[in-house]
Amino acid sequence: MLFGHLQVGDKLSYHDTERNRTYIATVKRDGSLEVDGKRYGPPSAPLTEIMGRQRHGWRDWQLADGRQLRQLRRQALSDVSR
Repeated sequence: MLFGHLQVGDKLSYHDTERNRTYIATVKRDGSLEVDGKRYGPPSAPLTEIMGRQRHGWRDWQLADGRQLRQLRRQALSDVSR
């Protein structure tokens, strides 16, 4: 899970301001995200389906502390290159 930066069971959230609704994704053991009981591979897939238009999951999903998923990916890539 992003080289230790994301763990099984971690919760990610996305707040849709147009609908005033927050969606929660749970990180599964295989690295997929589960949203409303459905599993998705790439992080953009659930948001694209929910919103009905292309979304950037790496940018839009956030941890409770406000960090974006793409920030975790950058950190993981930086750690690997050291």
